[in-house]
Amino acid sequence: MNKNIKSTVLILGCAFAVVLLLMVFFHFNAIHINKDWQRTTGVVTNIQEYHSSSKHGSSWNHRIYVTYIANGTVCNSNVNFSGHDTGYYKIGDECEILYNPDNVNVCTIGEVNVNFNTYAPLFLAFPLLVGAIGVALKNKKRL
Repeated sequence: MNKNIKSTVLILGCAFAVVLLLMVFFHFNAIHINKDWQRTTGVVTNIQEYHSSSKHGSSWNHRIYVTYIANGTVCNSNVNFSGHDTGYYKIGDECEILYNPDNVNVCTIGEVNVNFNTYAPLFLAFPLLVGAIGVALKNKKRL
């Protein structure tokens, strides 16, 4: 390998390492934010299925309504799911709820919701890849 190709590979590797480090940071940040959430048992009271469309396509989504007791208060809340099978939850099913003790109406079903921010750095990967390919082609023309 010539010097230009080695430097291109090194730069690309460093860029992807930064993307991965950002993903790890956002993941652990999301877990840290939700670390004080409390567990309780809830009951599914309703399921609403709806269709959403965007310029990237369309999909079926589900809003699961739950009732649970948090800090001695009966709470009603809902959680949105995308792409889950409608049969995953049924009305009357018990489910594990994690709720925010500072705002008991904010909850998630099951485990802590890591959310979209964890995957946002992946959007950096595409421009980095295109840039690296451009640099590699430019270096190839110089040879």
